[in-house]
Amino acid sequence: MKKLLLLSTFFLGVSIYSQSSTCDGNRYKNVVFLSVDSVINVTYGNNTTMGGSNQDLKMNIYSPSGDIETKRPVIVFAHGGSFVSGTKEDMASLCRYFSSKGFVTATISYRLIDVFPSDSTDIIDEVVKATADMRAAIRFLKEDAATTNTYKIDTNYVFAGGISAGAIIANHVAYLDASDNIPPVYLTEINNNGGIEGNSSSNLQYSSKVHGVLNYSGGLAFTNWMNVNEAPLYSAHDDNDNVVPCQTGPTPGGFSVNVNINGSCAMAAYATNIGLSSTIYTVNNSTDHVSYFTNAGQTVQVTQESSDFLFNIICNQSIGIEESNDNNIMIYPNPTSGLINFKNLNQLTYNVIIQTLDGKIVKDQQINSSLNNIDLRDLTKGTYIIKISSDRTNVFVDKVLIQ
Repeated sequence: MKKLLLLSTFFLGVSIYSQSSTCDGNRYKNVVFLSVDSVINVTYGNNTTMGGSNQDLKMNIYSPSGDIETKRPVIVFAHGGSFVSGTKEDMASLCRYFSSKGFVTATISYRLIDVFPSDSTDIIDEVVKATADMRAAIRFLKEDAATTNTYKIDTNYVFAGGISAGAIIANHVAYLDASDNIPPVYLTEINNNGGIEGNSSSNLQYSSKVHGVLNYSGGLAFTNWMNVNEAPLYSAHDDNDNVVPCQTGPTPGGFSVNVNINGSCAMAAYATNIGLSSTIYTVNNSTDHVSYFTNAGQTVQVTQESSDFLFNIICNQSIGIEESNDNNIMIYPNPTSGLINFKNLNQLTYNVIIQTLDGKIVKDQQINSSLNNIDLRDLTKGTYIIKISSDRTNVFVDKVLIQ
């Protein structure tokens, strides 16, 4: 008997915000700006390295030159280098590419390993430190948007991305939170570094939540840290990668100690299983690492797919969701294999629209206290968006999985 995951035994009340006003069908998908401006070495935080050195944390910020829009999506990138090497400048070309399509982009420095790790807990400690640094960078940009608005960022559309080690950082920013089942060895390192948000900056009144992830050959410690209501995922990976496994296995790195990680293939499979929106590009029969960024044709495909992925989040209302506290509707079971039931706590008549992830409406019906279910058995198995509204309420949206 299939286990029913009651994600919405009570309706989570996820409210929809409108698509970005910058959506014109071209921006974010195609190059629309011929030049890009940059601000170099912006300090976003400060912290202590594994070896005890004090480090200012800096980012380079790129934006479309001559852009008149005042609220733009932002992508925060982290570079690769096995957590021991690399610089924020390594991501400059990728930042310029996305900024030419209308994004604000940032590439961050983060604390690297500066002493030889003695055991696997040192590797975990480093990932925790680097993840805290990216969280601080995101909070910095959100604080700017709420105060001086120097960078003209729309905080409804903040994305994290990276290559290799940088992608591992982005994945942990997106999917690790306090409600997860965190093993003691990880929890100890998290607590030693200031908790989930870390202590790389003091502006903890701002959220480090992101709304999508560009995961280029990265991974996540545990796939069950991913949740159906979290950030959609785009991944690219060599299927037999000998540095960061696409499935599950140790990360060789350059050390005599390592830890297991779930690579992009494992993450994508788990995301599909729980109904989290996920897309993956794989290079078949390849033992290389990030080979698609050394092959011109594959680079074009991966970067264009990444652009399309972000465009769909920004410009399709069915994807953009944020949390709310309204509990007036309960939906269950979810996942379902047939009927979806509604418990209407305030006795209103609601209009219910069910859409595919690309926005196609497949159901449009009303529910009330006497008519309180919708038959989904004629729909193909998969993940759908469910929108609920009435004349007296805002629109609410959640995801429903048919299995």
